[in-house]
Amino acid sequence: MPTINKSFNKFTSKSSKNNEIVNEAIKHQYALKNFARTLENYEVLAELDTKQYSLDSLFAMDIGGSLAKIIFYDCNADNFENTELKELFNSLKDNIFSTEDYGFSGIRDRYKSIKTKNGCIHFILFETQRIKNAVELIFQNDIIKNIKQISCTGGGSYKFEEYFRENYDIEIKKYDEFKSLLAGLNALLKYSPNESYHYRIDDTINDCDKPVPDVYNADAKSIFPYLLVNVGSGVSVLHVKDEHTFERVSGSGIGGATFFGLVRALTNISSFDEALQASRVGNYANVNMLVGDIYGGEYQSFNLPAEMVASFFGKFAKNDTIDKASDADICNALLVMITNNVGQVAYLNAMRYNLSRIYFSGNFLRSNVIAMKALAKAIHFWSHGEIQAHFLKHEGYFGALGTFFLNNLSKNQ
Repeated sequence: MPTINKSFNKFTSKSSKNNEIVNEAIKHQYALKNFARTLENYEVLAELDTKQYSLDSLFAMDIGGSLAKIIFYDCNADNFENTELKELFNSLKDNIFSTEDYGFSGIRDRYKSIKTKNGCIHFILFETQRIKNAVELIFQNDIIKNIKQISCTGGGSYKFEEYFRENYDIEIKKYDEFKSLLAGLNALLKYSPNESYHYRIDDTINDCDKPVPDVYNADAKSIFPYLLVNVGSGVSVLHVKDEHTFERVSGSGIGGATFFGLVRALTNISSFDEALQASRVGNYANVNMLVGDIYGGEYQSFNLPAEMVASFFGKFAKNDTIDKASDADICNALLVMITNNVGQVAYLNAMRYNLSRIYFSGNFLRSNVIAMKALAKAIHFWSHGEIQAHFLKHEGYFGALGTFFLNNLSKNQ
């Protein structure tokens, strides 16, 4: 389920409406770019700029089923104890910063970088199936010989452990997936202004709505408790009670990989990027049976609008409608179906644990404006406007970031 989107062109039509939808995805990224990218109330993380580093400790990875996320910390060269390490560090930086694209699928998310007082945290993304190429692209021969251990979380920390050991003589230092995820998320929620954002909606959601940064509050207690819904290949739902106490309370096997698997089964689209682009210009009304199709308009007794989905893919039950739907329509219908399911699981768990704050994370939401707005609208509808869906600028990277913090901050060791 690679979500590495480098273009928005293939499914852009001449229709101004379609162009508006595609442009909205681009506007979303630019809006997030303008959010603050610093760490404030920094004392807790000050150790990042004072400790002595090895090349090993500059990196952390989260290798998931679909995507591999890499953290690189660009510290001050004075944080190395000898000239040889400083030279290797400068060579490593030259290699990493020479481009923002690494091979076929790798990118450095330049606008997600976070400044510390004396350094900068950088975020790099690869398809997991190309993680072996990623290592060779990022690390030159003279550098990789000086890396003996890499901190890692995710299923790939087990899957690729033997590969790293046999091919590079590198040991994988494993960290618990959920502990890493929450260490990264909690740190940014507390110390990075504008990490979370929402969409301002009433009864409808407008394509022109931009992400609105949440009000920043440095009080650590103010962010707890909350519900975290992590949407990757599948879905995990965590009830986070405080800094150190959390519980996985629910989940779903219907997630991002489900979306892409069904896209491949039902259309001629072969890449996740194309599927997302197609979904932006498709119309689910050509696939789904709507309330208006059944009642001829809204169903007033239950306050159900005419455009609300009554049955996903319901129109395909009629033989004469299948050929009328395009691949883009099917992609749009699948995306809305998956996100509605995720939204309902999230809402029901929020009600179960009496939580008013829901955060959605995971790389399925990366640049996925339709999915985020569908989640926002779903939570708003089911909660009668009492609960707001919150999204995260560094969606998908919290596991790698938390692993980096856990490995480098003594209070976590």
